[in-house]
Amino acid sequence: MTGHQYTTEQLAYLRRHAVVERRYLAMAFNNHFGTALSESAIKQTCHRLGIKTGRTGRFEPGNLPYNTGTKGLKTGSCTSFKAGHMPHNHQPVGTEVIDNKDGYTKVKIAEPKTWRYKHLLVWEEHNGPLPKGKIVIFGDGNKGNFDPANLIAIERRELAYLNRNKLIKPDVELTKTAVNIAKVAAKVSELKRKQR
Repeated sequence: MTGHQYTTEQLAYLRRHAVVERRYLAMAFNNHFGTALSESAIKQTCHRLGIKTGRTGRFEPGNLPYNTGTKGLKTGSCTSFKAGHMPHNHQPVGTEVIDNKDGYTKVKIAEPKTWRYKHLLVWEEHNGPLPKGKIVIFGDGNKGNFDPANLIAIERRELAYLNRNKLIKPDVELTKTAVNIAKVAAKVSELKRKQR
């Protein structure tokens, strides 16, 4: 199948209307000459013959964008959020959720989205600010038991010792004893490092 054989008049027409967008040029060309060429065929012919639109996709010196003189958006669209709008998934301060990643309960403490873990809030409510470098664990291993007696502040290296030796037990008193052992083990390890 051979391509369309353009006449001199047809080629002159394409050159005269080079700046017209190719889909409209194809429609006008077909209408004028009674042909049925596709937009792609017109594009390829123009490309092959070096017929360019002259458009660069940039604003040339002297051309101004349509929004010259405006600053930002003047009006929002009908789908924009309005002032004071609350999204459907907004949760008020005081909301509690269980973190899907690790199972800890989080509490929203401030807008727009400030959350803290509930066990830290309960521990601080009864003991004051958590000292730097300390974390709070659940003595019985139950992440839903927020009894202040069940919350124990320890250092990370002590937690590492407890985890390594599987010493967090379902009984709070056993875990507290294990924490004391972890403290001694951490101190011994520190003294050994200093002696080297």
